[in-house]
Amino acid sequence: MSANTIRRTLLALCLLLWSAQIFAWEFDRRTPQFRDEFSYAIFPAPYNIPGIGKGVAIGAGLINIGGSYVDTYGLAITGDVEGNAIGISDIHLISKRLILDIGASRISKAGFGINNSRGMEGDEDPDEFNTAHLTDSVFYGGQLILTFAERRLEFAYQRYTTQARIESIVDSDGKLIAEIDDPMSDEEIIANGSVTLDLTDDRNDPRNGFRVKWSRNFPQNVKEENVEFYTVDVNATAFIPVLTNSTWLFNYFQSDAVVLRQGETDRNKVGNDFTCATGDSVCDSEKDKAKDQIIAQNTYGSASTLGGNSRLRSFINTRFHGAHTRFYGTEFRWNLTDEKERFNIFFMEDLRTAIQIAFFYEYGSVADKEEDLFKETRHSTGIGIRAVMGSGLVYRLDYSVGEEGAETILFFGYPWDIL
Repeated sequence: MSANTIRRTLLALCLLLWSAQIFAWEFDRRTPQFRDEFSYAIFPAPYNIPGIGKGVAIGAGLINIGGSYVDTYGLAITGDVEGNAIGISDIHLISKRLILDIGASRISKAGFGINNSRGMEGDEDPDEFNTAHLTDSVFYGGQLILTFAERRLEFAYQRYTTQARIESIVDSDGKLIAEIDDPMSDEEIIANGSVTLDLTDDRNDPRNGFRVKWSRNFPQNVKEENVEFYTVDVNATAFIPVLTNSTWLFNYFQSDAVVLRQGETDRNKVGNDFTCATGDSVCDSEKDKAKDQIIAQNTYGSASTLGGNSRLRSFINTRFHGAHTRFYGTEFRWNLTDEKERFNIFFMEDLRTAIQIAFFYEYGSVADKEEDLFKETRHSTGIGIRAVMGSGLVYRLDYSVGEEGAETILFFGYPWDIL
């Protein structure tokens, strides 16, 4: 048995024993975990996601329709990303036990940076990344949640289908590198399972306790030339109450790719659909980088990434990736208000529960080989402000700095909740 396996086994046993002890404390919920107060909203929602872009989404939602638990929403997105989304959530197939969420989205315009380096070496400047432009891409599916003990224990299964079309690739100056006249739809089925143990005082806005989530994906219809692998993620957060009603968080996250079968690694057989004109040295260089990326992916697989709106927030989205990921973070959430004040204006009705300022520090590493983790690391330090609503919505503005500069994030939801 390897040393890493022994460490993981001991960690699992410690978590199990600690969880059993916390259960013995009868950790009470601060508020009801299933709320049926009606709320609604029609509002502009500005967004700013490093590496994706900025713009404004126009959202509309009905929360707890007709005194039920069912929510529905619609979203129209403008700016660097254009598209729309609809969804229905909290459909109780069995009241307070079996819950269904379904949704769909269509993206008509979006761009994302092409990062040809793996690990933490950072041999490329993000400002020099080429950009792939998406068009007419769709995403649809849903999840089924089995929940117990006021949502303290949950089992979930998600299944989604994505169809992405890349129409062109441009360099950092906007110069066209490659254009696809009739982009094919690259369809992928995403299936995930997860178990969440939530021993906190509140599911939406925890201030005391411990939460851990284990998840893995299930490979679907993997082509023979591609690597077949699955990813196991563990996300654990401790919430320590401080002052009157504020919270200090400590988060640990790890992600590991487990390869079942390697894909094609013969350099002469990969990346041949990327064609270049004779003598086009720029295109030839990009083709070589693409081949390196394909071979590494087909050898090691990929774990969850660092960078973006959740972990290492001073770096662009998916900035660092490899077969193994480790992350530590701490955040102090200072609640300026602790109220349950209902407001009703012509475009929004909800229950405001808290306004908070956050101070955070994050530290992480990725590598293709586990023994190379933390040979290179990156960090982010920052401040944020949030508005927490009784409906479960969290409006978040974060500003963070790190080795590659500063980033501003305007988004929904708490960080670290996203795997």
